[in-house]
Amino acid sequence: MMYVQPMEVTMNVPIPVSGLLFAIAMLAQPAGAATFTSFDAPCAGGSTPPGQGTYATSINAGGAIAGYCKQSNLVAIGYVRAANGTFKTFEAIPGGSAPGQGTYPAAINAAGVTTGWFVDASGVNHGFLLLPDNNIGVINVPGAGTNGHYGQGTVANSINDAGLISGYYLDAHNVFHGFVRAADAIITTFDAKGAATGFKMGTLASSINSAGVITGTFMTPDSVTHGFVRTADGVITGFDGPMAGFTSPVSINAAGVITASTECRVGLNKDSSALQMGPLRLLMFHRDSAPIPRASTRPGLSRVSTPITMELPASSAAPGRGPSPRSRLPSPAPQTP
Repeated sequence: MMYVQPMEVTMNVPIPVSGLLFAIAMLAQPAGAATFTSFDAPCAGGSTPPGQGTYATSINAGGAIAGYCKQSNLVAIGYVRAANGTFKTFEAIPGGSAPGQGTYPAAINAAGVTTGWFVDASGVNHGFLLLPDNNIGVINVPGAGTNGHYGQGTVANSINDAGLISGYYLDAHNVFHGFVRAADAIITTFDAKGAATGFKMGTLASSINSAGVITGTFMTPDSVTHGFVRTADGVITGFDGPMAGFTSPVSINAAGVITASTECRVGLNKDSSALQMGPLRLLMFHRDSAPIPRASTRPGLSRVSTPITMELPASSAAPGRGPSPRSRLPSPAPQTP
């Protein structure tokens, strides 16, 4: 397995975590091996207001790409781009027509089945399943809230080739829970052991692999975000990245290897005993499917080693403080950039 050596990045302004992870991925490619094809979905808007354009979220084994575009009214429309470059656009009904509402495809499997979520006119999230014949089914997890002001509802964000869908939902008490939906439409909900039940806390699934193993995040009562892996038979194990202030798994492959990002926080204010931000270190690491024999600082959590590291100067963060761990949880609905 190849790892990129730690490096220092000199920047004068903050950049999104996703941008850093993309940069890391590109640096890992052999020189001259990567080729790029740019495209714009036919539903994409122009340049004013900001946030319009084409967003790609997933690609399957056949080269089909799923994503969404933002129109001039900042409403999202879903698309599937075939390997030959042709587009199919679609909207889940009843999607809303206000800025930030609309249809957000998140994943496409080898059969061309697409899943994601849509935001209705009340701001409530609903999962969806788009079949290759253009039939769309709605996924609402029992127990999901219906208060759009808090972004309650169901978010589907991953699908495997067997048709199993994973995601999360926000209940009426504003607590997150994970779920997996089988191909026969049976839904199983789950919570990581130790997950907090406070406002916008809980368990959020982010990816499912071909064996039905799921990874994601959960927050404990101390407002620390951890990673978890859930086996197909429902056994959940938590883990932390190296020196982690938070751990955010993104994807899991067929071998059970997880890729994730983490942020470590350094420095201690001796007067207030509050954490301060030193250099902001964003780490991307792999968690192998085999057990990690390193001791954990928290019971029930394994730690992972050999990170890919990028470091930003302290000026990239607000002096004396860092972003709230809670802000690192995935949003229940995309925000307008």
